[in-house]
Order: sequence, then C-alpha cells, then structure tokens
Amino acid sequence: MAVKSLFNGVKPTTTAETTLYTAGSTANGMRVVKFVASNDTGAAATYTVRIYSASGTPDHIQPVTVVNRYKVHVPPALPGVVIPANGRLTVQVNPANSISFTGAGES
Repeated sequence: MAVKSLFNGVKPTTTAETTLYTAGSTANGMRVVKFVASNDTGAAATYTVRIYSASGTPDHIQPVTVVNRYKVHVPPALPGVVIPANGRLTVQVNPANSISFTGAGES
C-alpha cells in the first residue's frame, strides 16, 4: 500500500463545515496515516473533524480542539481511522482562515 497526499496546506475560508477529502469507491476506503492542523495566526483557534460514511452519517468525530497561536496539533485518535468508500473527511474551523490542514492516507 502506497501512502498518498490527501490534502496539503488547505485553509478553510469559512466557519462552515468544509470537505477536505472524499474517498473513492474502493472497498477498503482510505486509512488516515497523517493529519496535522497548523495555526499560523496570532490568536488561538478551534477545529472539529468529522468522517462521514457514504450515506452521510458521521462515523468518527474528533471533538472541538483548540490550537494555540503559532502552534501545530496532531490529533492522536485520527491516524488509523478509515474514511469509508465514498465517505468524506470534513473540518470546521473558528475563526475562518486560521488553521491549515495537511493529511495523507493509504487505501
């Protein structure tokens, strides 16, 4: 299994839920092997991660997490989680334009 970049340096421009990755239709989905949230602003910010099944039901939720100013956060519970076939990984940030996300996975 080869590791591939899923998203790199994506910074949501809204506080609405934003899809960062949609898995293909392969039976195994996509296993998250890396997920990093970087706050490069001068104030603390928050984010939430949700992984949805193809039916739109949230399968995994990383609760609201605070990332202090100029800090990086690697949520310990996210690597190893599988984005199911045709499922998606979303984030929600507050404030907008505060946190950028990088992630990798393998199918």
